[in-house]
Amino acid sequence: MSSDPRILLIQERLENDLTIGESHFREFKSALEGPERNRPRKARLVARDIGETLVAFANADGGTLIVGAEDDGAISGITYAEADLEVLRNAPKTHVHADTPLPGVRTHLVTIKGRPVLVFRVEKGTRYIHLTSDGRCLQRRDTETIPVSSERIHFERHEQLSREYDRQWLDNATMADLRLDLLARVTERVSPGFSPEKCLQSLGLAEYVDGSIRLRKAALLLFSTDVRRWHPRSEIRLQLVHGTELLTGADYNVIKDETHSGNILELLSEGWEQVRQFLVQKRLVGGTFQLQSSYPEDACREALVNAIAHRDYSIEGRAIEILAFSDRMEVRNPGRLLSTVRLSELKRGAGVHDSRNTNIARVLRELGYMQEMGEGIRRVRALMNGHELAPPDIDTIDHSFLMTFSQRNVFSASELRWLDAFGQFNLSREEKLVVLLGRAGKLISTNQIWETLDILDTEEYRRVIELLRTKGLWSTQVTRNAAEVVAQRKGIGPGEVPRFSIRTPDVARRDQEEVAKALISLGLQNRIGNSHYERISERLSAQNYYRNAAGIRQLLHWMELIEPDGVPTEQLRNLWLKEQHTGSNTQVTETQDSGDQASSSFAPVKDIYVGNLDYDATEREILDMFEKAGPVVEVTVPRDYLTGRNRGYAFVRMGDSATSRKALTRLNGQFLRNRPVKLGWSFR
Repeated sequence: MSSDPRILLIQERLENDLTIGESHFREFKSALEGPERNRPRKARLVARDIGETLVAFANADGGTLIVGAEDDGAISGITYAEADLEVLRNAPKTHVHADTPLPGVRTHLVTIKGRPVLVFRVEKGTRYIHLTSDGRCLQRRDTETIPVSSERIHFERHEQLSREYDRQWLDNATMADLRLDLLARVTERVSPGFSPEKCLQSLGLAEYVDGSIRLRKAALLLFSTDVRRWHPRSEIRLQLVHGTELLTGADYNVIKDETHSGNILELLSEGWEQVRQFLVQKRLVGGTFQLQSSYPEDACREALVNAIAHRDYSIEGRAIEILAFSDRMEVRNPGRLLSTVRLSELKRGAGVHDSRNTNIARVLRELGYMQEMGEGIRRVRALMNGHELAPPDIDTIDHSFLMTFSQRNVFSASELRWLDAFGQFNLSREEKLVVLLGRAGKLISTNQIWETLDILDTEEYRRVIELLRTKGLWSTQVTRNAAEVVAQRKGIGPGEVPRFSIRTPDVARRDQEEVAKALISLGLQNRIGNSHYERISERLSAQNYYRNAAGIRQLLHWMELIEPDGVPTEQLRNLWLKEQHTGSNTQVTETQDSGDQASSSFAPVKDIYVGNLDYDATEREILDMFEKAGPVVEVTVPRDYLTGRNRGYAFVRMGDSATSRKALTRLNGQFLRNRPVKLGWSFR
């Protein structure tokens, strides 16, 4: 066994893998079965699992399979005789189709914590679409192995160079060519306790050969001290164009042209800082000139990360280009889409994943720059939607991937006039889209809502409708049973039958005011419980929308008159005191309903994404801001690896979903260090 502290030993690598857990690149397989996991599985069944998992890894980005480990990383070991062990060792051949052999499979029998485990490592396939021995095509997606069509992962031979580029070995590169200060900070994040050499090996960026470290191109692209030695155009070029077209010759209309060069982590830090300044322009606001971003910074940063992670680095003569025209901004990324990624899927917001630069993408994901594999463009769309701007146009042209931002509002002028009437209801973008479907009393179908919101999550659909119901804007005109009868008669699905309508804002406001008056008439209370909701209901007119306890409770919470547990807010107490001061003889009542816990029917607790942060904003400042809305469980502020400052965004987790929504509503747009924060649900 080597004593060289720079060499990452197999045991160390495995222990690190087991600590990190299963992922897109790691899978654990138990060799035991039974209710108490106390007897070995049949070797032929384990061999089948090995073949399937390795095929899936090879058809994705490569990976490691540990046989003898449980899903939680606990070592249960293997207890096979030598003949059965040989069956497992041969699985990469016997359970993989002979015409699609796996690339670079390595097999090790290793003892961890006193128990033997069998370890398989396989590289990403570039020559074949790999199949199991019975002809099935599988692929790794995050932590799952799923069946896919061979066409989906098929690629043409001209892609091979771009796919292999960041994986190539550079025999003339050494550790002296890397920024060791930067690598040390990365090591502390992804492999604490490791040396930089071991961290590179654990990330698949290096290997130890004949007493020296051997580096992949990805290591140089990520950490190089002088990236131009290894790639001449690891750059971002910024051009400010006067007008809507880029002209040449005597009509050349570029008024600002800057280029920033650096390794990938430098581009993500210093390069983004240049892009951020490039976006800021002086605008006349309220009679004074202020510096404002032309486009949402969060979306632009995500587009830059996407470009850096997925550009075709084998095209060494071109940089990433950002062109700001008078009416739009274009991000041009060298390299067309991979043949396995369809432009139509990206345009409709589908989650599509296939990494051209597997090593680079893996590191950026481990460092938190890429939230989820395949989610970059969906995230850009969501961030633009959060600013009520049209999603970016995407296209492939001139061997480039093109993303175009505009400042076009997602709503037309006439739609905005209609929505103005709903101003006090603080509608989200999704709620506004549903409200617009019901203009002029038009009935809405379930399918219309799904298509308009472009959502894939049933819980998200329910959340939007529940919010509209809480605000008194949602009305069911056709029952489910009646809709099924209509659907059967017309030969359509029940979801296509128009069933719902949007109540007018004046009627909704009238009903809410009546509920508020009934609440105030109860007099001072320490806590509002079921008996109080019933008394409020009795005081409402027969046609009032809120005639049940659940509806009243949700409304009062949305109106910020009660907390989730029924405790009156300061706003409600002030209303009671004001009413008392005008002549009422109300007294504080100690009544509490035992077991009555105010509940929320909204979505589970989600982290809140906090964007547009000043780079010097601290965790303490963010915590202080959000505690105004309620208890905060956790504040996470990703840090830049070069400067140590935050990256312009953070994540906040509140105590419950109701408090999260309250914070989202109350704090969005408030200023922190002279910058209005932009809030939305996190994609983590």
